[in-house]
Amino acid sequence: MNPTVINFNGDTTKAVAINTISKLENGTPVQLSFAVDGQASQRWTLNRGPTKVKLNSSSDPEYCLDAGANPQNGTLMKVWQCYDNLPAQAWYYTGDNRIALEGQGFCLDLPNANATDGQTLQIWACTTGNTNQIWTVPTAVPSPAPSA
Repeated sequence: MNPTVINFNGDTTKAVAINTISKLENGTPVQLSFAVDGQASQRWTLNRGPTKVKLNSSSDPEYCLDAGANPQNGTLMKVWQCYDNLPAQAWYYTGDNRIALEGQGFCLDLPNANATDGQTLQIWACTTGNTNQIWTVPTAVPSPAPSA
């Protein structure tokens, strides 16, 4: 999938972003942003099914959404250098638009439905119907057919 904005619960005015005040490094917080302008701090790569949620940045190393070594309810989200086979970076983008930590029962979550600009995101036990855990990506517009 091409880099995209991840919107909160279908609201195109709210997106997952890194804290741009912080230097991009291991541990940079992941938060909700109201200034949805498609900047690199808001562009992610993910796929339906098993996936990494990778920040679209020109940095080396690359950074991924990371739940830490001991994920539990309320663990605050951050980015960390991407590693293969790291459980803290193994996500699953579900058919009902939740971003779940694969095999661990936690989903990306907006704490207490507090949709304020700059709110740091967390993980929480996945709960069907919990609108704090719904994350959508814009539908890709198909490319026009080449002209003959």
